[in-house]
Amino acid sequence: MDLEEGLAALADAENERATKWETVLLLGSPAAVDAGRRWHETVWKLSWVARGKTMSHDDFIGLYHAIGAKRDEFYVHARADLDVRSGRLPLPDRDWLPPADRELRG
Repeated sequence: MDLEEGLAALADAENERATKWETVLLLGSPAAVDAGRRWHETVWKLSWVARGKTMSHDDFIGLYHAIGAKRDEFYVHARADLDVRSGRLPLPDRDWLPPADRELRG
């Protein structure tokens, strides 16, 4: 996909996310809303790459890990809001990363 098409798709995804986020704002606990906002802010930083900001490989991997941690924190609070009692979600594996990147910590 070319850059213009990709940026349009990114804008569409952001509009969809914002619409769905309203439900969390209306029904979520303050802790879930706060965790969700921190997750969104971190994801937004990654979207800067699509808008032309350069980022080192190590910074990208670190941001990727930060996004996962913020997402997991949001899920903990959202699941508590929904009274889900099955325990914490399993941690994802890192098998998809190249071997040298599997040991990087964000």
